[in-house]
Amino acid sequence: MLIGMWSGSQCGLRMEIAIVLNDEESPYKLKAVILNGKQIGYGFFDGHPWFYASPTALPGAYEGYVTYRNVLFQRWFPTRIVMQGPNVFVTYDDVTMRTCGGTIHTYVRKWSPVTKEVSRPASGSGFLLWKTALVLTADHVIESASRIYVRFSTGEKYEAHVVARDSINDLALLDLVSYIPGPRGFRINPRAIVRIGESAHVIGYPLAPRLGLQPSIVSGHVSSSRGLDDAPTQFRITAPVNPGNSGGPILNQEGEVIGIAVSAIRHRLIEGIAFGIKIAAAFPLLQRGKVRLEWEETAQLNPEQIFSRYSPDVVLIEAQ
Repeated sequence: MLIGMWSGSQCGLRMEIAIVLNDEESPYKLKAVILNGKQIGYGFFDGHPWFYASPTALPGAYEGYVTYRNVLFQRWFPTRIVMQGPNVFVTYDDVTMRTCGGTIHTYVRKWSPVTKEVSRPASGSGFLLWKTALVLTADHVIESASRIYVRFSTGEKYEAHVVARDSINDLALLDLVSYIPGPRGFRINPRAIVRIGESAHVIGYPLAPRLGLQPSIVSGHVSSSRGLDDAPTQFRITAPVNPGNSGGPILNQEGEVIGIAVSAIRHRLIEGIAFGIKIAAAFPLLQRGKVRLEWEETAQLNPEQIFSRYSPDVVLIEAQ
């Protein structure tokens, strides 16, 4: 297996080497082979081993030996190899006899193998808007996507195009291709405000598809009406938001959308801090999409009722 290719010099000669995993019967894990043996001179051949090494307990330090070969003789020198970063290493030949040139040699990486992986699509959440084919989500969910797909919990799946985006507030509005609007989706109350201490319910698709392709709900409370760095367009909640929740709706106990989930602080010493974008920050985006702001009064709902009523219109977003 190829680790990479480096270039350096030794005995006044330019050395082109490749470092590979050593498949020989040897305690040394790595092998460097010469790539330009014919340019070096007689007795050197392409593919000939130049040094062997294994990592030590000290990070970045290796131990092994260097082989010096010409047409008349071959010698093995103990050596130390120290990585000065991912792209540079230095060898120190431990010799007492006279050798050509110095005993310290620097090699610089020229090339690394590129492993082609099957990329998994990024995923997030979003929610359908009332009587439209439009979905509101977080901009970072679809930021670098070339194709976007939106999936309902029923399994219906649609390609989506970006209608408008607001990178400053991390919001995006999507249009579902071939979707026929009906009397469903989230109504947006233009008078909805964030109240400290009120219930906050987040519906979305955390860690999809590992946790499944059905939405889930997490609940907490609004802990602050300001966000990260005291941002006035954000607010803080105690609900446990996870990757994949981004873009999903944050609802109060009346089922009003008060915000869009965007992020959480994760640290072993920090608990219960997640952020949402206030729904008011999305109004300019909704106006560009000609979304009507209207609301239907409802009584207070418990989490089970909120999930049952609103989760069918919360969607999984796959960005490819």
